[in-house]
Amino acid sequence: MNRDRAHLGRLGRMATAGAFGAALALAAVGPASAADGGGGQMAAPSPKTNSVATAYASVFGSVPKTRMGTIWADTKVNMQCWADGAWSNGTNRWFFVSAPGIHPQNGSSVRVSGWISANKVSNQRIVPHC
Repeated sequence: MNRDRAHLGRLGRMATAGAFGAALALAAVGPASAADGGGGQMAAPSPKTNSVATAYASVFGSVPKTRMGTIWADTKVNMQCWADGAWSNGTNRWFFVSAPGIHPQNGSSVRVSGWISANKVSNQRIVPHC
């Protein structure tokens, strides 16, 4: 009987320790939830260029064709879809994106839409095949 009582005592202490550990874990999560507006999940970083990227009108065939503009490094991009095409920057995967950039002929600031190499995009999102 003393043996059963000792066993129950150990189980009670383990349950108390487990509940205390769970409370600590929830307390540690609290500040992160507050930082993201209380939703419980931190927002994923936005896709952006990791270096200067040239956007092309076509990437199908052996080489990219027709420059649509330049997107500066560290610029957020709107990834619309992906396709495989010409090899560039160590990959043949390309994303069709739109982002603020520079017009290829006159250097004015414009919204650039075109294909950029997947290796030029950080924080990639899942997008459909084009």
